[in-house]
Amino acid sequence: MTYQIKCPTSPDKHEVAKGRRKTWAVNLRSPKIIWAGDGNKSKRRFFETQAEAQAFVDMVNHAQRNGGAVVDSYEKTIGAAIEMREAFLKQRVEAGDIAWHTYDVDLRDTVQWKEHFANMLPSDLLTSHIQQVVNPWTIKRKTAKRKLRALWHAFEKCREMKWVEPNAPNPVTGVVMFTNKHHKTEDEARRSVDKIQAYTHEQIKRVVETALKRDAEYNSRQSVRRQRKLKKYERDCSLIGHNGGPSIDPSEKFTQLASEGLAIYFAFKTGLRWGEQFALKWQDINFEDSAINIRVSIHKAECGVSVYEPKTKLAVRSVVLPDQLKAKLKEWRLLTKWAGDDDLIFPTRAGTIHQEAKNISRRFLKPACAEAGVDPIRWHDARHYHASFLLEEFGTDWIFIADQLGHYSADFTRRQYGHWVKKKKQSFKDDAARFSQASSF
Repeated sequence: MTYQIKCPTSPDKHEVAKGRRKTWAVNLRSPKIIWAGDGNKSKRRFFETQAEAQAFVDMVNHAQRNGGAVVDSYEKTIGAAIEMREAFLKQRVEAGDIAWHTYDVDLRDTVQWKEHFANMLPSDLLTSHIQQVVNPWTIKRKTAKRKLRALWHAFEKCREMKWVEPNAPNPVTGVVMFTNKHHKTEDEARRSVDKIQAYTHEQIKRVVETALKRDAEYNSRQSVRRQRKLKKYERDCSLIGHNGGPSIDPSEKFTQLASEGLAIYFAFKTGLRWGEQFALKWQDINFEDSAINIRVSIHKAECGVSVYEPKTKLAVRSVVLPDQLKAKLKEWRLLTKWAGDDDLIFPTRAGTIHQEAKNISRRFLKPACAEAGVDPIRWHDARHYHASFLLEEFGTDWIFIADQLGHYSADFTRRQYGHWVKKKKQSFKDDAARFSQASSF
């Protein structure tokens, strides 16, 4: 049963007698509702505002669907606010406002706070309480900030419901995340600096050439097998005759040739996000104008993946198709089984869409790195590398770089990716010469 709210024509007389003019009513007729703690199990609830009543209904409906317990709204606890936040996130993902992966992460980050503050009143929650939970964390700073943001939203829900004073500070804003900077040994400090050093162009070139060579070797073996099958098919047809020959052309059973090396090359040359690249179809490639049109992207769904709008509005864009990559794509279109405008450029061997980056990275990118003698590279590092290449070659045209990467600003691009390319050794010599000429001693 889904519960609704309604507004009576006049305030409930019992509520008025108690000095509370609560006009928004919620009827609870099902005996199947499970209440948390000592919640009031009355069949009717009253609220002063429609927003408060709607939030309570969302919480009850969410608990009913998921077989959980309903927290009494009169308790006005952090746990109740978290339940309302859960219901709000559920509404957003059902309406298609956010991706399922975003909903899944936000939900886990929100629910985890129940373990610590479910029964605490919002007015009693202090920054020190949250600090005690955060201090033992060993997770990355970005992840910690995301989890704290989830609690921040839950407390803001309390403010929206008027469970705290309008001017009451959000205790999450005062939480400090400590970073160990001064208790490291010299070796640890040097290693921490080395981690941010990027891959050189020569290393990336070796990885790409190795990946393309692995493609070529596999495709060469497959071509030999195809020729053998075709010869056997033609021989059988000539022996049996036209009417009694094989009914299925063996070429229809051939497996897809390898394109993973080309996909790795494509990633380094274009810098597309993984979901954008593997959602591309041949209709998105404009060979005449040397452009790649990004219109959709792969997103993780509750079951498998789905294809819809990219990450942001600015992610819908057109990027440059380099001549070397254009030539290789034309060659690949002549070889692939799926070369129609509506076919994927980089499908799986079965012609389906790739489910995640981990699979292709583990099976093809890391082996290519090992064979090339380069430290393992993540798939997303190809985007970092391409961004740094753009900064190095087109450093004065910030708008062009931001457009190529689908970023909202060029300043974000520089802050995010500027450290990924090592400064050329020759440039240090040039800078040293300029310093020497500028100084008089």
